[in-house]
Amino acid sequence: MNGQVPEEPSPESSARIPFPQQFSRFEQGCFLYEPQNGVLSRESSQSTRFSLSVPSAEQVDLLVAGRWITLRESAGLWSAQVSLSDLTSSLLSTNSLQQQSLGVFAHFAENKKGQSSQLLEFSFEPTL
Repeated sequence: MNGQVPEEPSPESSARIPFPQQFSRFEQGCFLYEPQNGVLSRESSQSTRFSLSVPSAEQVDLLVAGRWITLRESAGLWSAQVSLSDLTSSLLSTNSLQQQSLGVFAHFAENKKGQSSQLLEFSFEPTL
């Protein structure tokens, strides 16, 4: 190694943004374009864009606060703009702890009728 001592990583470079939890079907050729941060903010007044590639999927949906949102497909890319603050406001007002995450699901031809495979799971920042 030319006698060089490798540099220690800086604290900034070692602080990683957590990726959403992946399920086995996601690892079969899927790719997440956005958001890549696995921890979402409920507080943001801006909408969050979800965009991913899911080869051979017939339908891709988000499940958050008990609501299903179907993503649109264009040229092999599934996407949607979602206002998380609107979706989670009812969750916060009822203090429900049932749905503290956002799931990404896909339906494939080989799935039984009405059955979807979970691909990803995002969590939310804790509320103060």
